[in-house]
Amino acid sequence: MKVGIPYPSSTSWNFNIRTINRVHENLQPLINCLTEIQSTSNADQTIAEATGILKYLNDDNLKFWLELFHQIMPHVKIIYNKMQSREISMFKVDEYITDFKTATLELRNSQYCENPSKTLMAEAKEVCDCICVDIMDRYSSTKHLVAAKLFNKKCFTSFTCKNECPTEEIVLTTEAYPMTDKEKLETELKLFYCRSDIHEYCTLIELLKFILENNLDDAFSEITKLIKILLTVPMTTSEAERSFSTLKRIKTFLRSTMNSERLNALAVLSMEKNFLSCHPEIKMESINLFAQIKKKKNGFHF
Repeated sequence: MKVGIPYPSSTSWNFNIRTINRVHENLQPLINCLTEIQSTSNADQTIAEATGILKYLNDDNLKFWLELFHQIMPHVKIIYNKMQSREISMFKVDEYITDFKTATLELRNSQYCENPSKTLMAEAKEVCDCICVDIMDRYSSTKHLVAAKLFNKKCFTSFTCKNECPTEEIVLTTEAYPMTDKEKLETELKLFYCRSDIHEYCTLIELLKFILENNLDDAFSEITKLIKILLTVPMTTSEAERSFSTLKRIKTFLRSTMNSERLNALAVLSMEKNFLSCHPEIKMESINLFAQIKKKKNGFHF
């Protein structure tokens, strides 16, 4: 049989989608393959396992759920891909969630949830309802992330050219952080966007450093407060396939047979790689120290 079930890797979050689709699309070839194994194999254990799997694949209940989830999974894949976009925003999230919920509700009322068994039909509709409730609940507390758009460098120019403040974002931000003064924040942002020197800074850390170094924290008190809050909000990598976290690398180090001292040094190097890249002289000094170690058998000085 040429068709295989995809094996989930440790860096992929949506392999269940591929597995369900692969089984659904190749259900009959799988049944034929297992039937062939059942009739030709001489190993009792192989025959028993093939018989058990074959029983599941021929079950009407499994076929019903397989068909239902085969219809749901394309919508899951779409929202998954959209949520991993680097250009994702709070307002786009709301739009994507609404589209996903609408598609799921349409599926709930379609023929795919119809079944002679009233129990199965009720369970299928309940599954669709649970998916809708869960997706809405999962993304219900995202107002606190809207504040980041206020300091997005790409938005500075548009706010300045239009000569208006992002009112909707300000309202959502003040709702998420009641300790901020809405009127004062709006006034500060108008002045903030008009300063061309601020547009040079890309990150929140650079912005905060600029404000503090120029003693602007009193003039922009609400902005300073928001930036400090945003810098302390814990964030995770949005896509495991795109980048490998430092924590995973450290865990890999911990599984190594190296002694604790060397592992600690490797962990520090991994976490401080940005600092090291800005100071190449540290690398050269480390190389020179390594070359001067007398215990080394090879000669590194020429």
